Amino acid sequence: MIQTTQKNNNDIEPKIVNKWSLELIREIEWKRFEILCKELLTYKNKNIIVALTNSGGDDGVDITLIHKEYKKLVSIAQCKSFYNKKVGVKYISEFTGVMLQKNIKKGYFMTSNEFTDEAISFAKSIDKLTIQLVTGVVIINIINNLPEDQQVKLLRKITRGDYKTPTCSSCDIKMVSRKGKNSEFWGCSHFPKCRITINKHYQKKLHVKNNIVMKQISTTALAKKLGIASKALFAYLLESGLIEKADKVWQLTTKGKHKGGDYKESKQYGKYIVWPEDINIEIVPQSPDNTQIPLVSTTTIGRQFELSPTKVNFILSELGWVKKGLKGWLITDQGKKQGGIQDEDNRSGVPYVRWPESITDAKSLKETVGHVKGTETVFSPVTQDIKEEVSFRDKFEAKHRSADGHFVRSKAEMLIDNWLYMAEIVHAYERKLPIEEDVYSDFYIPTGKVYIEYWGYENDPKYLVRKQKKIALYMKYGFNLIELQDKDVQNLDDILPRLLLKYGVQAY
Repeated sequence: MIQTTQKNNNDIEPKIVNKWSLELIREIEWKRFEILCKELLTYKNKNIIVALTNSGGDDGVDITLIHKEYKKLVSIAQCKSFYNKKVGVKYISEFTGVMLQKNIKKGYFMTSNEFTDEAISFAKSIDKLTIQLVTGVVIINIINNLPEDQQVKLLRKITRGDYKTPTCSSCDIKMVSRKGKNSEFWGCSHFPKCRITINKHYQKKLHVKNNIVMKQISTTALAKKLGIASKALFAYLLESGLIEKADKVWQLTTKGKHKGGDYKESKQYGKYIVWPEDINIEIVPQSPDNTQIPLVSTTTIGRQFELSPTKVNFILSELGWVKKGLKGWLITDQGKKQGGIQDEDNRSGVPYVRWPESITDAKSLKETVGHVKGTETVFSPVTQDIKEEVSFRDKFEAKHRSADGHFVRSKAEMLIDNWLYMAEIVHAYERKLPIEEDVYSDFYIPTGKVYIEYWGYENDPKYLVRKQKKIALYMKYGFNLIELQDKDVQNLDDILPRLLLKYGVQAY
């Protein structure tokens, strides 16, 4: 049995640790977790020098792996100590960018928790790069497969002294317990030079972001932070399937727990639901006085753009915000993100969608209306994304003419365009994505609201970075995406019908 005594300035009670567990791994503060990951990578990689980077300035890299003989950086690792939050696609996308920048073909992303489905799919979709996703469960399995004496030695090292008190991410020293007016918190001993703090009351139920622990807050506090009414937020969470009411008490659903929801108890309020402070919530806009902004129909929208309600619905459908029902129109997930609300006619029951008044200011809607009406559109400010698109277009001129008259930028794109034309599938070439970012898809099929991307310049580092940015955006907005490589273009008759059918597009 291993006994770890934790008597220090923070007055943490002594605790006996005699075995490894998933709970223990999630309780380890972020610095000890990095040390644990470093030790496991050392056991796994022979003839490799495994080292931790300097705290606070690692440029997205926590651990480096260098070949002993050739003195060459062969791999990198990033570690995320999340207690109750899964690692999302954003982190994997950023890590991919670091790998490309450093010309690293293999990397490790290690977490005490798990990865979202989107993050896993994104990691698998990356060509010519290998990202090994290591969860808390995998870490436990690796430890259990070590010789018993090594397990004990590693346990002693990780739990020696105070392994729970967080380390200051800026100063790389243990934080100290302090008292504020209303709560206790961890603060850096270098205060006031360093002002990094962590709420001590919430410590166990926090997750770490960029090595700084973020607290969880109640639904009411979250509503206040978002600037909306509490009732509106509860209604949104209920409609989104994150919470449900049982015996007049709000409870988390499985989906809500995956989103980071948890429970907390207090003497005053009893048991209630809490959420990560940085949870991503998109909800119908509110007016300054915290009341719902009035919703309008396509008739009202049409008046502003001098279009019929039918034409407006077709434009919204092309944008992917609505889809045709047996009768009427149904809102899509993309439409919900724009603040749309599903409704139905009181007499006929025919479904339709109502929108916030501000929808008429949406950049993508105004641009599409401009194209439909043949009017000039206002040019967007020149951003980095636009510069990259322009640079790409200048480098690869659209000079290949396809059967339907489109001029495309490569022979492979011409083959894809011709296949879609011969299959009588309506499609657009280089359609701008209906988002604020200035990004264009290779092909867009409005029937299934599906985008097609052909990745054909894999030897160009700048192109690879551009590719990963585009994939991250597709993931972020939940767009339907089909990705094609050179090998797929040679076998389109077998590949495309099967992939299109998943999105309701029938080729033959």
